[in-house]
This record gives sequence, structure tokens and C-alpha cells, in this order.
Amino acid sequence: MLIDDVEDADEVLKTGGTWYAYNDSTVGGLSTISNVYDASLPGYVVTFAGTEDPTNGTQGFVGLNGIEIDPGTYEERPFVALGLNTNSDTSKGIDLSACTAISYRYKGAAHDFKLQDGQVLDFDYHLYKTSSSTEWKEVIYSFDEILQMGWGEPVDLNYTNIKKMAWEVLGWKKSKTQPELDYLYVDDVKCVGSGTDGVRIARKAASSLKLSVNGNVLNVVTAASASIQVFDMMGNLVMSRVENAAGDHQVSFEGVNRGNYVVRVKSAGAAQTARISIR
Repeated sequence: MLIDDVEDADEVLKTGGTWYAYNDSTVGGLSTISNVYDASLPGYVVTFAGTEDPTNGTQGFVGLNGIEIDPGTYEERPFVALGLNTNSDTSKGIDLSACTAISYRYKGAAHDFKLQDGQVLDFDYHLYKTSSSTEWKEVIYSFDEILQMGWGEPVDLNYTNIKKMAWEVLGWKKSKTQPELDYLYVDDVKCVGSGTDGVRIARKAASSLKLSVNGNVLNVVTAASASIQVFDMMGNLVMSRVENAAGDHQVSFEGVNRGNYVVRVKSAGAAQTARISIR
């Protein structure tokens, strides 16, 4: 399903929903973007003609410019974001259950890509952390990879009723440290799957992964090579490693502060997230 290719250079998606931008102002933050605010929308203009960045090679894209992070009085991580409502009726979503992944092209700042169906009420949204890129890059995220971080109530995402998507650029807690790149552009958002656009996504059960904690050691059993990431409860990456073979792997937390952490392991198309405590 083509959600939007932005070729018509307006804020309306192919599904009838709309693009928009938002920041942390409602929670006390002072983060800003330089996009023009149009009262007739109402909201920020987030569509750009292809001539704004010819390297994109199309007639249009959406994005944020002039990102400036400032936490103000906000106690958590400050942010600005590009978002979309999938349906013109914002109380309803669209059915993406026939697909197995989301793909899009982007250029710019590191961001969290989020999917929302309206069920998560504690901000522990289903997301995938995406690195920055100075060139246009296509990504394809399997639904098995778009997961909650684990600090809130576990919720199974309802793919028959996806209401919102977001590309959120975050700063650091109580810090004005700026992202590496002060812009984020997005284009060609699609829901894809087997036989769609030549893309084939293999979905594998996460049962091929096993996680356990023994004291300060995380034990990970995989059937293939694996990437292991550990995040604190604010979503900050505190540890990352790659195991190049199947087997039993041990990750030491020696020297890591006591507390709760979220572990994400990806191996051979499977993904598993677990919340652990270091005492």
C-alpha cells in the first residue's frame, strides 16, 4: 500500500490523512523548527518541492528544517517530530494487516520511527531507532522489529487500525545538546510485504531467541549471528554489540549502574525485547 509519495506536494496522504509537525511545547519544552507556520492549515508547512533537495530525485518530500532542541522546563528528553494521521477521520486508522513491514526513504537526523494505534497510554510506543544519514536512504522495518521499549504496559499493536506514524528527533534529558543534523526529510512511505514492490519480508518467530539474566550477566541464546542493544529506561543506548555466530552469548553489566534496562536482540529476522533489572 502506498501511504504517500508526496508527488503532489501537499499535506494530504494517499490514504486521505494528513502530514503535520509538532514539538515539546505542550509539556514545557522550547524545541523549535524553522518550517513556516500556516494558520490556514492550521499548522507547519512540512511539504517541500523536489527542487528544495534535487538529490531526492522526485517532485516532492516532507520534512523538518532548522531543528533546535531546547528542553525548557521539560524533565524528559526534548523533541520535535514529523507526524501523520493515516485517516482523514483522526478517530479511525487504516488496516495494514495485509503487509509485513513499513518502508520509507529519509535523509537527515537520527530519529525514532513510531507506529500508534491509540492503545498505548503511557508513552511506551512501538518504535524503531534509526541512525542519521547525510544521503537519501531507504529502510524497511519488519513489524517484528517495531517494538515497545519495555518501561510501560505491554500492548500488542493492532495492525488493522494504525492511526498515526511519527518520525521523532530527540535530544538528551535536560540538555540543549543538538542533533548531528538539524533537518529530517522523509519520502515514499509504504506498507509492504511478500510480492509487493519486489520486496519480500521473512517473518520469523522470536522463539529462536532466548534471554535470561544471572547476576550482572545477560545470557543470550541465538540460532544465528545477532545484534544486542541495551537501553536505559529513557531510551538512551548504553551498550551495543554484534555476535557473528550462533550459540550462547554472555553480556557483562559489570560497571553499569544498578537499575532497570531494556534489551533488544535481533537475529535472522527475529527480534525480541525484554526488560531486565541489574541489582
